[in-house]
Amino acid sequence: MKHISSTLLSLLSILSLSQTSLAASTPFIQEYVQVKLNLNNATLEELIALPGIGESKARAILRYREQKPFHSVNELRNIKGFGPKLVASLKEHIEAQPIN
Repeated sequence: MKHISSTLLSLLSILSLSQTSLAASTPFIQEYVQVKLNLNNATLEELIALPGIGESKARAILRYREQKPFHSVNELRNIKGFGPKLVASLKEHIEAQPIN
């Protein structure tokens, strides 16, 4: 398993692919590459790939982010349709890190 994991990471480096977008859209790789999606720079497609998030909720996240960056995943609760259960279920998949 470690060999498979290191091989996948090597392929990601060679192909210059974003680990975040690849991990978010490919469940097989997500099992080996534990990368959380940053709410502050995630694309619409990456957000839609999250469990429980469709296009409408993904667009709502992007609109909220245009006003101010996320400082905490819990800020999702400020967006209509994001209740405590949904936010709790997303915490293992997302984070709110500043953009450099």
